Amino acid sequence: MMQAMMQAMMQAMMQASNYKTVFTLSHHI
Repeated sequence: MMQAMMQAMMQAMMQASNYKTVFTLSHHI
């Protein structure tokens, strides 16, 4: 249970950072 929650949180964080990078990249272009 805990492992699944941690994995989900890490995935969400990775997704958020990915969106942030894409957003900044699109803004810089």
